[in-house]
Amino acid sequence: MEEHQQHLISFKPTHRRSSSSATDTTITHESLKHFVQSTEQLTSRKRRLQDHHQPSFSVLTLLIQTLPSLLVSVLGGILTGLLLEHVQDWTAFVRVPELYILLPVLMNLKGNLEMNLAARLSTSANVGDLDTPKGRNSLVKGNLTLLQVQAIIVSFTASLLSFTLGVLSRNNLPTLRIASTKPIVGAIVQSKLPSINWNTPLQGGYSECLLVLAAGMLAASVNSLLLGGLVCGLVIACRILKINPDNITTPIASSLGDLMTLIFLSLTASIFIRYAERSILTTTTFMILTCSIILHVYFTYKNEYVRGSLKVGWTPLFMAMLISTCSGLVLEKVVIKYHGFAVIAPVLTGICGNIGTISVSRISTSLHASKPLGDVSLRPSSSSSIERKSNQFLKDDHSDLDLEEDTHSSSSCSEEEVLKDQLDIDLDFDPTSSSSSTDEPVRKVGIVLLLLSTFILAGFALIHLSLDRLNPSKSSVLSGLDWRFFIGFMICVVWTSTISLLSANYLTKFLWKFNLDPDIYAIPLLSSTIDLIGQLSLVITFIFFT
Repeated sequence: MEEHQQHLISFKPTHRRSSSSATDTTITHESLKHFVQSTEQLTSRKRRLQDHHQPSFSVLTLLIQTLPSLLVSVLGGILTGLLLEHVQDWTAFVRVPELYILLPVLMNLKGNLEMNLAARLSTSANVGDLDTPKGRNSLVKGNLTLLQVQAIIVSFTASLLSFTLGVLSRNNLPTLRIASTKPIVGAIVQSKLPSINWNTPLQGGYSECLLVLAAGMLAASVNSLLLGGLVCGLVIACRILKINPDNITTPIASSLGDLMTLIFLSLTASIFIRYAERSILTTTTFMILTCSIILHVYFTYKNEYVRGSLKVGWTPLFMAMLISTCSGLVLEKVVIKYHGFAVIAPVLTGICGNIGTISVSRISTSLHASKPLGDVSLRPSSSSSIERKSNQFLKDDHSDLDLEEDTHSSSSCSEEEVLKDQLDIDLDFDPTSSSSSTDEPVRKVGIVLLLLSTFILAGFALIHLSLDRLNPSKSSVLSGLDWRFFIGFMICVVWTSTISLLSANYLTKFLWKFNLDPDIYAIPLLSSTIDLIGQLSLVITFIFFT
């Protein structure tokens, strides 16, 4: 009996070792298989990075590509102002004053969404992800569905906030002012409110609430579909023509975003106002758009390229809205006080903000391209370590644990080293490290963009001053401004542009250091901050130079 027990005792370790050996063999095989698949993906992307056309820096090329986009942004800002003057007397805006509050809020949030889309796609184009038909189709479809999710949720928030502020204003709260995310537009709107009859048939009830929600959400959804498709097409065209999309897409997305938001909000509100009393059309539209969020979230989550973007990017959007709202509350009275402020400020902040977004997009692309293979999730050691540890704790005898673990680790390390040497892949890169080296010539690009903004804004101011001098009998929006103000204005331009470029550089690298994608986080924060700084600087210019 004792011999039999001894036989069993001596047999069990042998049985455990054979089982452990089989398990380790399976784990090693699975780990190696996972590693080979990962390295094949990394090798494929590395080959695309080596084969695709990397846009090289040239001062002349930067000038040729950037100047038209900045001029388009100026033209878009002017057209937006002219259209606003035209639609302010439409029936929808007269009967539903909340649309005045909704417009600047929606313009700010939607503009940031389109600029983020342009920056993400520009980075994808420059690192070669758009070079294959499969990757291109997946990226475009995924980004468009993601944009729909963001646009509908953001427009719902903005519409609800605008309706609430409008209702509180009707209750004659003396301390409440319009919290405009675009302070200039908000100031123009505020100056128009006294002439609006607040005692209209729509007095803050269910019908008016649904009208504001449906108009804002439908305008944002249609605008995102059209403008998002335009941005995607523009990036792909730039890729085909070997043009750097970082120099073009963000200014165009910003200017066209404001213009198209105003157009579609005016059109949708004008249609819904005819059926406001019944509210059937607005309720149906609201329900369809709300249910469509689930469908868009599903398709976005199924897309591996943009799945992770569903949970990120919301904080900077609403932080930007908060910053711009505070600037609107502070500058509201100042905007109306100084004649000509409402014309100069949008162009100043638009150009200075656009050169900052161009810089952000270029630096972010360079950072992504310099460390394109640094996805730590593809490391095989992390994929099998948990499974290996759980299997080890199922053993009865832990005496061989250290030996087996050392043997397995050495074999895995040797296999990993061999494949790393053969494929020349940097698997040890940590994206959270403090290294943020980039091949982007930040100083040269900054100087070129600074000169561009200076000359464009100088030409804008000179044209207005010249028209005022040539037609003294006709009062212009800049009447009373002289060459002394022009000097102060140019100081303001250089100051604001410099802050924009420096902030773009340091903010982008700061976010990258903490493993936050600058294409998502940097642009909303930068654009809202430059709006505030630019308008405060212009106020100081008016105080000391007029």
